[in-house]
Amino acid sequence: MAGVGYVGIPRMKQNEILEPSGLGVPGTGRTASLRQVADPTYFFILLKEKHRDLRREIGKFQAQMEVLGREAEQLPAMRRRKSELEKEVEELQEEIVTINSAVTHGRENLRPEALATTAKEMKEKNEEKKLRLLAAKDAELSAFIERYSEGREKRAVAEAAEEAELSEAEKLSELLEEQLRAVPTPEQAETFTSALKERKTALQKAEQDLLEAKRQLEEKQKELQREGKLGQISEDELRVLSKHLEDMREEIERKLDKTDELRLLIEEERNQLAQSEQRLRSNLEDVQAEAEAATKQKNAIMKRLQANTVHQRLEQLEAELECHRRDVEAVRKAVDMQKQLDPNALTVACMSVVEKIHEKLRARTLKSHWRHHERTAHSVGGTFPKLSRTPAPVRNGNRGGVTAVDVA
Repeated sequence: MAGVGYVGIPRMKQNEILEPSGLGVPGTGRTASLRQVADPTYFFILLKEKHRDLRREIGKFQAQMEVLGREAEQLPAMRRRKSELEKEVEELQEEIVTINSAVTHGRENLRPEALATTAKEMKEKNEEKKLRLLAAKDAELSAFIERYSEGREKRAVAEAAEEAELSEAEKLSELLEEQLRAVPTPEQAETFTSALKERKTALQKAEQDLLEAKRQLEEKQKELQREGKLGQISEDELRVLSKHLEDMREEIERKLDKTDELRLLIEEERNQLAQSEQRLRSNLEDVQAEAEAATKQKNAIMKRLQANTVHQRLEQLEAELECHRRDVEAVRKAVDMQKQLDPNALTVACMSVVEKIHEKLRARTLKSHWRHHERTAHSVGGTFPKLSRTPAPVRNGNRGGVTAVDVA
């Protein structure tokens, strides 16, 4: 047996191969020279290399063990985080249901009984879903079941808030119906337009809340997926949760589509209000123009009536005056003829003629007075001719019986 410092050829081992150039070192792919084999430190160096390799591998293994230990320490916290995220997901689901129901019932005109029935059905559906989730959970989620009572109180508060929002939406719907029943005046149209703007702002805010809730839901879903890899969640539970999340996503998309339809309806109602306002204003202008034209026409007719009445009266007076003139001319001619024929009978003839003239004048005067009081509603200025007989003193000659006719 060779000891330390033995210079001779060492004994060959089972795995060593003797080659012309020296011993072949297994696992190295190279052949050791005789000098290296003869060196007493050769195997010691190989042992050190193996020792370093083992230390390196042990260090890597320890690092992996430390990582696994830290992950194992974080596993309970991750499980608690998972339960908290599930709780937040349920709360967000309830908030989404509340917002969807508020938007839906704000758009529809339902009675309080129908609203109560719908709220009861929604509550029953939520309770059924919760019971199915609780039935699918195993013993590891017992802590979540213990904290369910606290979540129930919060849900009661959320339901109370939902009922308040539903009553608020119902009041807004009733106010909107009352405004639609009345004929929109310009002031009412402005009020209704402002209410529509506020409602549109509320709908936009609800839409933003829906988008924010959807984004938060997607984030929570991603976190749940990451936590699910470490939390040992059963396949049935994952399937139920994924299906529920898909249903929620479809519900959110459907509500967003309904929000777009409601926005279009609001735009159409606003256009109809503008058209109604324009039509009412144009009708009002037409009525005012017709009223002004009717007033002008009435004034013109009254003026024409007054002018016709006065004109007729003047023509009548002129005709009477012309008749009086003809009578006077006839008297003058008769007087001249009597003067030529019989001067003594002149006085008698003149008196008879004057009496006839006075009778005619009296009859015509009475007739004109009656016509004046019957036909004219307005006073007409003027004087009627009056005839007075003033017998002249009898003079000598043919002019002793001439009667003077004065027209006053």
